[in-house]
Amino acid sequence: MAHKYVSQKREQYLAREEGAKKLLAIHNSEKKKRVNRRKSPDEILNCIDAKFIDRDKFIRDIFSWKSKSYNLKRQIEDFIKWAYCVYPVPSFMFDVFSDKPTIFNSFPRLERLKWFFTVAQGGSFAKCVKGVLTKKEAHLFLLAPSNNTFQENLWWSKCEILELPDNIKNAVSTRLFQNIKFDDKFWHTLLMILKKDEAVVNIQNLPDVMDFLRDKHHSRSFSLKGRTFNSLIKLSNKWHRDLQLKRFGSMNLRWTGLPIEDWTFKTKDTKVVYTVKQLHTSKELYYKVVK
Repeated sequence: MAHKYVSQKREQYLAREEGAKKLLAIHNSEKKKRVNRRKSPDEILNCIDAKFIDRDKFIRDIFSWKSKSYNLKRQIEDFIKWAYCVYPVPSFMFDVFSDKPTIFNSFPRLERLKWFFTVAQGGSFAKCVKGVLTKKEAHLFLLAPSNNTFQENLWWSKCEILELPDNIKNAVSTRLFQNIKFDDKFWHTLLMILKKDEAVVNIQNLPDVMDFLRDKHHSRSFSLKGRTFNSLIKLSNKWHRDLQLKRFGSMNLRWTGLPIEDWTFKTKDTKVVYTVKQLHTSKELYYKVVK
């Protein structure tokens, strides 16, 4: 009986294996018949917003271009290189042709296009970005990480000039300053504070400080002049506490707690007394713990 059972299982296994081989053969056959996904120059042009195509700047016959990739983003980049680029351009700058218009509201897309053409066709990039980036910042911008976006690398180059530590630089450029206008000097002042106090900057506190500063940014009575990172943390903590009190403190929420009595503990060596007391209302929680 055991031998018969093993034989049946073996037959079932061989049948499944044969079925898998047939399915794989069908898949491979269909793959060979699959329509070529490489796009033509006309199709690539249709993938790009017409107002960002400058035919006067074409340096080659675009209809002699042939795609070597199936990836659409790579096809667009290769096409743009063929059509416009005399000199190498950082890969993150190609996003001007393929990103969504709402992504870079803090820096005009047409201005980014101007920067791209200047680099691609040998213009003076330092002159092109004068008033936005210094010469050193412009140089670093072109050497910025390729996996960052255009906006991120604007702030990255600013942080690099200030020689901010990598953890602060990465947090600022890739997360905290993503939707902040680069020409807003208020935030440049914050970077100077981070540089001055880099030894005491706690990266975990930065998001809370940023929330506070976004709220106070347009207040005429608030200025970053003379501030330190520690003073900003104190102001931020108070702002968050007041916000929480406004949202929940006035509600005076109540709960029964656990059936455990309050108790105290005194250490033998330092003679410090610790008191453990249950809180039963939101106001107690605010005033006893948060403050």
